[in-house]
Amino acid sequence: MKRMLVVLSLLLLIGAGCSSNQTVNPDSPKNTAWLMKLAADNNDFAHFESLFSEGRKVAASQESFDQLRNLTSAGTSYASYELLTFENGEMVLVHLIPMEDGKIEIQDIIFVPKEMRELFAAGRTP
Repeated sequence: MKRMLVVLSLLLLIGAGCSSNQTVNPDSPKNTAWLMKLAADNNDFAHFESLFSEGRKVAASQESFDQLRNLTSAGTSYASYELLTFENGEMVLVHLIPMEDGKIEIQDIIFVPKEMRELFAAGRTP
């Protein structure tokens, strides 16, 4: 009887742990990108548009959404980059990776070629 009570208690704990609804919020670059892909996968333009900042809602066009929908596939990888822009116009992309201990480390640095800098220019219009 005691053994049955222990097994039943464990099953209840496992069931409670598995039934928790965890919501992914746009609180990190990776989560926001994941939510954008999910919106495209679910054909949810309103959610896609909601992920854009107020000043950049124009970039959330139906055309860009449809283009993203045509690109998406089940296998998607995510990478985080930080762009450094220097006063002299030079740009460097820093590829960052999360470690198991919570620390973020540099995987690589990429010097942005002059002809590609326009792509990263602040205030770029779609």
